[in-house]
Amino acid sequence: MRDLPDDRRQRIALFNASDRAFDGYVVLAPWTEARWRRHWRFLDEDGVVLHHQPIGQEAATAFPRRILLRLIAPPKGLRILTLERDDQSQPEVVVLPASPPAAPAIVSHLELTAASIAFGPAAAIRFGGHDPIAPRLELYEDPTDTWSHGVDRLGEALVANATWEAARLVDSGPLMTSAIQRGSIGDADLTAEWRLYEGEPVVDLLLQVGWHSRHRLLKLVLPMPLVKRVDGVMGGSLSRDLDWRERPLQDFVWFGRDKGCPVGVVCPDVFALDAAPDGARLTLLRSPLMAHHDPAPGRAFPRATPSDQGVHLFRFQFAAFDRLTPDWLAQRAAMMHRPLIAADWTKGMTVRGDW
Repeated sequence: MRDLPDDRRQRIALFNASDRAFDGYVVLAPWTEARWRRHWRFLDEDGVVLHHQPIGQEAATAFPRRILLRLIAPPKGLRILTLERDDQSQPEVVVLPASPPAAPAIVSHLELTAASIAFGPAAAIRFGGHDPIAPRLELYEDPTDTWSHGVDRLGEALVANATWEAARLVDSGPLMTSAIQRGSIGDADLTAEWRLYEGEPVVDLLLQVGWHSRHRLLKLVLPMPLVKRVDGVMGGSLSRDLDWRERPLQDFVWFGRDKGCPVGVVCPDVFALDAAPDGARLTLLRSPLMAHHDPAPGRAFPRATPSDQGVHLFRFQFAAFDRLTPDWLAQRAAMMHRPLIAADWTKGMTVRGDW
């Protein structure tokens, strides 16, 4: 970036440090000293205006400064965007709210051109005219030790299903729409944020779990008829049987269905699953004693502590289209693991009283 020439305008440098191309949506947080103005815009290296959408942020502040863009960056490539904000023909009058804003509106449905979600007891995802996919959370007993010695499958005794409040709209724009649901399962608190993107045959789920269980197991269940499965593993992918056995997983899983297009799940925070002809279950959390090794009885160690207590965030991206491949899913997982590195760049800028 130091080799860039001076520019009176603010720039955002984005570096793709990955050995894979980046091709998707990215959220920027440019420093703008104030709220985002409607007439501001991003230009690419050729001066082409990029479509953008201001979105909400985590901080409870009056003026959100998160901007959503869609970008392509080659492996080891650098993108330079320019923030153009000289057009003052439409000055904004900033009015601070006299009272906190009302709660977000309740929604029963989200839809963009490539996908939709219907909210009910479980959220039902639909891609075009294909059959819906309804992921659900289930809690099971798990009496096994830390390494689950002596068993080849988990989750045979169901304890509870997740219950959800109504979904509330968070973002609504031309590029992305989102809603958040809060819920619980057993003694775990749940927050699920669902996102749809314009032109993308994917649905994102950001699932936060406040985990306080003991000898319990949490799985994300995908009920659907399957005829084939390919799991992500270290260094590539592996076709496996639909036999309900617990298997290690890395980054993604691809499912072939007898009817309809294949389904894929990108899940960089999940490390095991089981699958059978009537569906699959992704293993999210366990709570054995840490560390407990059979044949020692767990009750004999009062100082032992259940594992994985606290707050966990799981990222999922569901996809379904005719030409979906395991390599496409691996590419999306790489983008999650290695997002673009963004930096504000002010070399050559001068101080402006109205900035």
